[in-house]
Amino acid sequence: MGKEQKKTLYVQGSSDRAYRQIKHNGFYNLNAITKKSKAFFKKYNYDFTDKAHEEKTKPLGKEAKYEWKAERKATPYIKYTIKVVIEIKNQKEVLIEKRKFQQGNIQIEIKAYMDKNQNQTFKSTNFGEMQRKIYEKFIVSGELKEYEDNLEYESEDLISLIKDQLI
Repeated sequence: MGKEQKKTLYVQGSSDRAYRQIKHNGFYNLNAITKKSKAFFKKYNYDFTDKAHEEKTKPLGKEAKYEWKAERKATPYIKYTIKVVIEIKNQKEVLIEKRKFQQGNIQIEIKAYMDKNQNQTFKSTNFGEMQRKIYEKFIVSGELKEYEDNLEYESEDLISLIKDQLI
């Protein structure tokens, strides 16, 4: 069974529920993570949506949760999606060499996947599914692999950009 069996291919996170996780307990620059991530999505022409933004002040520090979703049509047949969830616990503001940073526990979850047949080129009937599988396996398999590799490269670029802001 090949990749043509699935309509969604995950390159970060292995399923709908799985994410690539970055966990860090220490110093980080949340403002830079946010600005650079949004610049990344703009650079790669993603449509960015801030899905959720929650902040609470607790005795041990601020807690926050941010959810982002970015989508881009790679082709009329393929759509890229990158989802980012940032959870922060016990965050305090600190100054290091006259620069403002945050200290606390930060967990970042990243999921990147591509949806195939996103414009319903092939209908969801048994015959349409068979046509889609033949098309993907024998006609455009190399091209689909290139798009999958491209999304993996882009998502790894985002992960590196975020990790650079963890001290």
